[in-house]
Amino acid sequence: MHPRTFALAALLLCPAGASRADEVTLNDGTRLHGKVTVETAASVVIEAAGGRRVLAWSEVRAVSKTPDVVLVMKNNVLGPTPDPVVADAPVDLGTWPPIPDAPYPDLALLDGHGRVFRLSSLRGKTILVEPVAMTSPACQALSGGHEYGGFGGVKPQENVESVDANLRKFAHGLRLDNPNIEYVQVVVYNQQRAAPTVAEVRAWAEHFHLADRPNVHVLVGTPAMISAETFDMIPGLHLVDRHFILRSEHFGRGGGSDLYRELLPLAAHLVAQAD
Repeated sequence: MHPRTFALAALLLCPAGASRADEVTLNDGTRLHGKVTVETAASVVIEAAGGRRVLAWSEVRAVSKTPDVVLVMKNNVLGPTPDPVVADAPVDLGTWPPIPDAPYPDLALLDGHGRVFRLSSLRGKTILVEPVAMTSPACQALSGGHEYGGFGGVKPQENVESVDANLRKFAHGLRLDNPNIEYVQVVVYNQQRAAPTVAEVRAWAEHFHLADRPNVHVLVGTPAMISAETFDMIPGLHLVDRHFILRSEHFGRGGGSDLYRELLPLAAHLVAQAD
């Protein structure tokens, strides 16, 4: 798998003023065009030519939205999320995939609210980065599947605990509320093993109680991230130090550092250096 030396081109968002409708694709291939007005963890609502449709996520294959202000239902009030996407803000993969002992790719990806989040904004802290496939039982378990149940009908892997639990056990009691550590999930594959939408990633984060949580960031992977090398990283964790260098990586399929005896204890050591 190593060395990984190639870089991928940056992608640009469509301008918010582009004259195209939102599109919801159903599992049977039907495409609905209109305006997506509400998205919750359970359903999506689209105002289409044929009227208002309320769809369960189990009926929906994909959602494609014009990147303007995203409307969400929170506390029973419909309204825009704060800080909507800037129309010309780039989605950037840096030097993906990551190279051991080198600066980590400076990912700039959308979060579950449709805002651009740049990974280098966390420089100065210890960072755990987890590439995610929604269909992976281990990814579901690492996300908290045994506490909150599987997402999308997937049963979490029985012998894998959440990142929270593993930190407490193998990183000397380290917790994600420590201000010197950040946990970043990059959801690369949705349930159809394609790049996810913002809505899909938000539903995933909300299901596992990762949304809007301090020191936790769940980001939307792009089609350009999908490759054999990325697939081989999943399930796994990358440990990035406060100088933004990839210090250790674990691959659930085998290879890299031992998660429990090497990577997590090293994470505790790196955080202790900053305390």
